[in-house]
Amino acid sequence: MGNGLIMTLDEFEALPQKQQLSCLYQNQVKTMDYIKGYKLYYKITTIIGSFLVAGMGILFSFHLG
Repeated sequence: MGNGLIMTLDEFEALPQKQQLSCLYQNQVKTMDYIKGYKLYYKITTIIGSFLVAGMGILFSFHLG
């Protein structure tokens, strides 16, 4: 059982219950780690995007003024 994410349903059902629960827990922990990485990525892109939008607003106000 190297990677439970690519395990078929039949392989999963053939495991004893403790191994099934362990596999589900490990997959959940791995999923949470991936989500944390995406949250950081979205925070960074939000900051960069807000600076770009603010800069466009300033340039547009200069154009109108």
